[in-house]
Amino acid sequence: MTTFETGRVTFQLVDEDGDELPGRWSYAWSGRDPVELAIYAVTEISGRPWKWTRRRSQDAWLSQQRSRILSARFGNVVRRSVVKNTTARVAALIQRECLRPGAPPPDSETIAEVLRGREVDWDAGPVETVGGMLRAMREVFRAAKAADAGVRIIWGDED
Repeated sequence: MTTFETGRVTFQLVDEDGDELPGRWSYAWSGRDPVELAIYAVTEISGRPWKWTRRRSQDAWLSQQRSRILSARFGNVVRRSVVKNTTARVAALIQRECLRPGAPPPDSETIAEVLRGREVDWDAGPVETVGGMLRAMREVFRAAKAADAGVRIIWGDED
C-alpha cells in the first residue's frame, strides 16, 4: 500500500504588524509537501540556512528583511542560466527524500521544463511540484520585496 499525501498552502503578504496586505497565492498538491522540498533545495543550493522569523505548527512568518534575502536566493536558484545545476540538485534531492532506495531517478527533463516555465501538474508528485513551488515562491518573495512586506505561510485551511 502506498501512502499518498495531499496538502494546501497559502502565502500572504503582511506588514510589520502582521496585518494582511494585498497579495495572496494558494496552491494545493498531491504527494510530498513541495514547500518543504523547495526550502531544502534553496538551502542546499545557496549553502545558507533557512531561518524563520516565527514558526508554529500550521503557519510561519518571514519578516521584510528575511523576504528580501529569500527573494535573492530564490531568484538565484531559478535563473535560466543555472537551470541545469538546479535541475541536477533538485533531482538528487527528490531521489534522496522522496523515492525508495533503488528506485529509478526522477526525470530531469521534466524538472527542467517546469523550472523553465511549463505549467505545473500539482497532482503529479515532486518531479513537477518542487520546480513549480520554487517558481511560485520566487514570485511570492519578489512581490514581498517590491511591497516591502513580510510573508505569512499557512499550511492547510485557515482557521
